[in-house]
Amino acid sequence: TQSTWGLSLVLCLPPFFSMTTRQLLFWGGVAAAGAAAVYIYNQSQTKEKVKSGPQLTKEYLLVILKEIQREMQTPLSELAAMSQQLRAQTRGSVPDRELEMYLVHQGPFASHMKQIEEAIYSKHEVTEAVVKKATKYYDSDDEITALTTSMRKMYADALKGAMPSLSTVDLPEIMTPELTLSIFQKIMNGIETEVAKLVKAARAAGKNPRDPSFSEQVQSQLDVTSIRTKALSDSGLTGFKESPQEIFRSALQKYAEDPTFALMIRSQSEMHEKKLQDLLKLTDEEEKGLLKRIKKIESDAQYKQVMAELATQDKLVVVDFWAVWCGPCLQLGPVVADLSEEFPTVEFLRVDLDLAEKTSEEVGLRMMPTFGLFRNGEKLELVEGPDAQLLKRRIEAQLEPTIVAL
Repeated sequence: TQSTWGLSLVLCLPPFFSMTTRQLLFWGGVAAAGAAAVYIYNQSQTKEKVKSGPQLTKEYLLVILKEIQREMQTPLSELAAMSQQLRAQTRGSVPDRELEMYLVHQGPFASHMKQIEEAIYSKHEVTEAVVKKATKYYDSDDEITALTTSMRKMYADALKGAMPSLSTVDLPEIMTPELTLSIFQKIMNGIETEVAKLVKAARAAGKNPRDPSFSEQVQSQLDVTSIRTKALSDSGLTGFKESPQEIFRSALQKYAEDPTFALMIRSQSEMHEKKLQDLLKLTDEEEKGLLKRIKKIESDAQYKQVMAELATQDKLVVVDFWAVWCGPCLQLGPVVADLSEEFPTVEFLRVDLDLAEKTSEEVGLRMMPTFGLFRNGEKLELVEGPDAQLLKRRIEAQLEPTIVAL
C-alpha cells in the first residue's frame, strides 16, 4: 500500500511523484485545509466598501500581491497535479463541483498558501487584515483588479488540472544537479525528523493515529516552509538576486529533463514515503482496538468468499470501502468502529481497495468514502461521502424498513 503524503508541496514539479503522493498532504487534511482561508479567493465574495483609507499605498500593495502570485505557483502545481490524477481516476463520473470541493478541502493547497502568505506578511511587517483592507479599497484600480483577477484565474485553472506557467531564473554556478539532489534529500530528512517527533508527542498524549485530532495536531505543528527554508539556507543559496526558493524551483525544472535525475528524485521520494508510512502506521494494539468488530478484507477473492458466506445468514452487512490515501475514509475509522459496537447484529467489513481493485468496479463505486449496505448477497444501497450521521440513519432504515430515516 502506498503512502498518503503530498510531498510535492515542498517542491514545484509534481510529475516526479507517484499517484498517491500527489493526492493528500496528510490524514485529517479536511479540518486543516478548511480552516485555512486564502483571502485572495474569498475577496470576490463580498462587495463591502472600505470607508477609511488603507494603511498601504497602491504601489506597496502591488509588491506584496505580486510576491504572493509568484510564490503560489508551487501549491498551484500541487493542486493541478491532484486534479489531473483524480479526473483520470474518476473518468468523468464525479461532477466538477464535487471534485473541486474535494480538492480544496482535502488537499494541502489551503494550508500551504496560508504558510506562504504569513511568511510574506511577516517579511513586509503587515497583517492579513491590512492587505485585505487595501485590496478592497483599491478594487476599482485597473492594475489591482487585473492582478487579483489573474490570481483567481490561476486558481480556477489549477482546479481544472491546468499547470501554472512556472517562471525560471538563471542558475548560479553552485546550483549543480548534485547540489539540487542534496537539497531535496535535506528537505525529506527534515520532514521525517519533525514528523517522528510530532507523532511521538501525539501518541504520548494518548491520541490514536486514526483519530482526527491526532492528524490535526501533527499537521498543524508541521512547518514544511521552515524545513525547506533551512535546507536551502544551509546549502549556500543566499546572497543571490533571486530567492533560494526560486533558484531551487528553476533547478528542478531544468534538470528534470534528464531522465537519470528524475529517476533519482523519484527513488528518494519513494524511500521517504515508506519511512513516513511506517511512522504513521497503527501499532498492533491500536489496530486491534479499532477493528475488534470489523473484519478486514485484503483481496478480491477474500471479499467474494466472505460475502458468499454472509449471503446465507440473512443479516445486514455494512462494507466500508476505503483506501489508505483517502483522508475522509481514515477520519471515519473510529466512527465506523463505534457504529459496529452500536449495532451488534450488523456485520461490518472493511475493504482496502488498493488490495481489492476489481471489487471497486464490480460494486460500482464512484467516490470514497463509500459504504455498501447488503443483505442476502444483494446490494441494497451505497452511502456516498463522509457523512457518519447519514450512514447511521441508513443502517437504522435497513434494520427497520418501516421507519423513514431521512
